[in-house]
Amino acid sequence: MAASCYIHIPFCARICSYCDFYRVLHDPATEQSFVAALLGEMALRLSDERGLPAPLTTLYFGGGTPTTLSEQSWRRIFATVGNYFSFGETAEITVEANPESATAEKLQLLHELGVNRVSFGAQSFSTANLERLGRIHNVEQIALAVQNARQAGIANVSLDLIYGLPDETDSSLDLDLKAATALTPQHLSFYALTLEGEVPLRHQVQRQEVSLPDDDHIAKRYVTAINFLGDRGYQQYEISNFALPGHECRHNLAYWEQRDYFAFGPAAVATLNGKRIRNEPDLMAYIKNLSAGRLPPHEIEHLTGSKRLLETIMLSLRLTSGLDVTLLRDSFGYDILIKRGDLLAKLQEVGDVIVADGFIRLTGRGMFRSDLIASSLCPDFV
Repeated sequence: MAASCYIHIPFCARICSYCDFYRVLHDPATEQSFVAALLGEMALRLSDERGLPAPLTTLYFGGGTPTTLSEQSWRRIFATVGNYFSFGETAEITVEANPESATAEKLQLLHELGVNRVSFGAQSFSTANLERLGRIHNVEQIALAVQNARQAGIANVSLDLIYGLPDETDSSLDLDLKAATALTPQHLSFYALTLEGEVPLRHQVQRQEVSLPDDDHIAKRYVTAINFLGDRGYQQYEISNFALPGHECRHNLAYWEQRDYFAFGPAAVATLNGKRIRNEPDLMAYIKNLSAGRLPPHEIEHLTGSKRLLETIMLSLRLTSGLDVTLLRDSFGYDILIKRGDLLAKLQEVGDVIVADGFIRLTGRGMFRSDLIASSLCPDFV
């Protein structure tokens, strides 16, 4: 059966002040050890999968900052992936990149290896915001990175933007949206700032050294962005994601539609054959175990029917296509229109959901508090 694959590259040139993804500072020696371990994990996990009957439909390199890797590392990784997987002509192969490391030479190499989609962490077009977030790149490097990608032959370009930033105003958000769409990316991700874990910016907020917009302002700006992007042809297909027609991120849709996918690297999470496999977020333990021929420390979660039911509700409501009421009833025996009929009526009345044509869909207003709404629609055993 066709599947997707995620590979986590944990290196960054600098640790940003807001990011809680698993990442470590890059150095060339550790890179070599990591790549050797990564190839070892593929060999151990895929020894029984050689000659898959169907090709990968998507391959995604996330991080971290994958573009910190050297040419030698990229060639080794793609050679090994090619030993275990085949690709169809329409496969989507994405690499996340930061603008400062997305050189013309690096992007030409990636295109040569088969990459046909790149996702740039622009985050903002404000110099002050970039400095506050701890980003290395400047505003000019964002446009240059997009130009480098297109000149290299990578026509499918995505940009990440963050809103709800310290000292954000309506006009500063408007500037970000106009600057991003002026580059005509095929895809835009528009994420609310979330400060989790022990990140420096979270502590600055707690010490009242910086202030964040309140929830009402953030909600208003979210709806403003939906309308702004829609007017320029970017169709919202998920809470935080917008695309020109036909350019939705097929890899991320595999997650939200609960399809199987392989995953490799420290902190990577795979879902295969009713099991979720989580590698521990520990690069040194990852390297140590795989250098000894052992799988890295990991957890295995068995996806029971009740877990699948909850995830179907939570993930489907992230998508503008919505939750299929009939599928939910036939697959899990949960008739949400009966079990949560009164609540759905109230949610419709206040403008958070639309129930029509056998689907439950969140409105723009409802998507801003999707987790709360989705949780309230779940069965009582939650």
